[in-house]
Amino acid sequence: MYPYSIDCIDVTDYGAIANDSGKTKESFEAGGGILYLTDYFDKFIFDKNMLVGNRIRTPFDKDTSKLVEQYFIFSFSTRTSENIEGRQNLTKKLQQLHFNGDTGFITIDEYANKL
Repeated sequence: MYPYSIDCIDVTDYGAIANDSGKTKESFEAGGGILYLTDYFDKFIFDKNMLVGNRIRTPFDKDTSKLVEQYFIFSFSTRTSENIEGRQNLTKKLQQLHFNGDTGFITIDEYANKL
């Protein structure tokens, strides 16, 4: 949902949400700093109000231990994220927030193939 995008560098195994507002073709081609609004994730779900990502560490992180059942909920309207630990806690929180999207997490590649 504009102005947000899933930004992946070199591989599509993981990405982060970036804010593309104010970007032009010229500024995109010139490169430069990208403002990431979330942690890295490899699987996600979303509806019109939020995106939920399965938090991961990238191969570039100092601590490469896996994050087990760690999620974030990114609100499109407030541009903020809330971290949630555990699938059961995530399910409860999504019910409280009236999440109405598909709850089957998909990878970035799977989503790209749907387009």
